[in-house]
Amino acid sequence: MRAHIWIPLLALGALVVLLYAGMQDMDRALPSPMIGKAAPSLPVPENSEAAAVLNAAKGQPRLVNFWASWCQPCLAEHPELMALAERGVTIIGVNYKDEASAAARWLDRHGNPFAVVLRDPEGAFAIDWGVYGVPETYLIGPDDTVLHKKVGPVDDAYLRDELQPRLSALKGPAS
Repeated sequence: MRAHIWIPLLALGALVVLLYAGMQDMDRALPSPMIGKAAPSLPVPENSEAAAVLNAAKGQPRLVNFWASWCQPCLAEHPELMALAERGVTIIGVNYKDEASAAARWLDRHGNPFAVVLRDPEGAFAIDWGVYGVPETYLIGPDDTVLHKKVGPVDDAYLRDELQPRLSALKGPAS
């Protein structure tokens, strides 16, 4: 009788291991059809400070990061985004399906790495970008082309192995 108890437990354990392994390779599992195409529009009010910031960012590489105050992985990646901003990387934050007041409190508490924070309270703009969930980060080239997509939190390994080499290549041999 005891042998019968172990079979479901082993099956459940194997399922958990497979799910975990699958989540580790999420970037390749969820490819973006946006790569190589023009970046979709963002929720920018006309004649606003945000529009001015975005116009100033044109012609240079930048990141677009979809995030939310209720997102635990967003909190995990936040120190990395703060470090990128301190190094001069322009990051456009898109607050996804969130309350404006909650987002403002979250940024006050943890710091604001974003050159501008845009709001997407219904998630309509995220659909155009192909966002599966938050956090997701897109590298946009100087010509407004989507060059890369990161599903899940930005971490040190991603910065070192993926993002920094791409940013260095965009800046040319002098960087």
